[in-house]
Amino acid sequence: MSSDGSGLRPSSKESSWCRVSKGTRAAVSPDMLPNRAPSQIVPPIGVGSVLDGRYKLVKRLAQTGMSEAYVGVQASLDREVAVKILRPNDRHDFSVFVARFRREARALARVRHPNVVEILDHGVADGRAFMVMEFIQGPALKADVRQHGMSASLALTVIDQLCRALGEAHAQGSMHRDIKHSNVFLCHDSAGDVAIRLVDFGIVRDVAFEEELTKGNLIVGTPRFMSPEQAKSETIDGRSDIYSLSGLLYWMLVTRTPFFRETGTKLLLAHIRKPPPHFDVMRPSHGVSEALEWTV
Repeated sequence: MSSDGSGLRPSSKESSWCRVSKGTRAAVSPDMLPNRAPSQIVPPIGVGSVLDGRYKLVKRLAQTGMSEAYVGVQASLDREVAVKILRPNDRHDFSVFVARFRREARALARVRHPNVVEILDHGVADGRAFMVMEFIQGPALKADVRQHGMSASLALTVIDQLCRALGEAHAQGSMHRDIKHSNVFLCHDSAGDVAIRLVDFGIVRDVAFEEELTKGNLIVGTPRFMSPEQAKSETIDGRSDIYSLSGLLYWMLVTRTPFFRETGTKLLLAHIRKPPPHFDVMRPSHGVSEALEWTV
């Protein structure tokens, strides 16, 4: 997980190859997820624990304010999986995050695409909502590009696959809202061809459900890649993901985001008010064609 808790963070010894544990998609009924206050949740579990009598947690991958991600082993099939567990936080309205967790399960269950991480199981165990996904061991795009750089042809291959994955998500009524370099994993299929995986639908907006979880002008997403509409906390549609894809392609080609010098409110305002700098300003020796830069 990604560093945001999707549970697919690569191991410390990063590889340019990907190992994926696949399995039969479980029947998903997200309404089983609990809506409990933090005080009702049993004490935290950790490495060595067995979740729901089936999934042994062997390594912690990531932790956020509301979830923990582990590498697990499914005992019945002796396979590695990624396990995401909802983690309560007394500083926030827990019911909002339970609803978001339900929404993530719904979104992942509907989007069946080779470039989207697959949900294998979900449920409730000892008062904890959890989700089990295929385990991806390989580099996040963020780490791979920093280490090896990226050619324009490979960048376009990645974007093409992301467009196809998001096209399926949008067709199912979902937007991702957090497209970024740490939520894309650069893998390879059995033939050696690039096969990316898009992860972390944790803040996905599902237009098939009426509940609105981003109340109070809450800005949801990653500022470096978010659209102007997200920065203004406005209602969004699939075009917001397309803007983020453009920002990701920009980063892949010049290894910097358009407004990398800005932070905080200035960064949000830059997305709203400023055109992105020309590639020559960011990286004089970029070698990207004028036509491709214009497209970005």
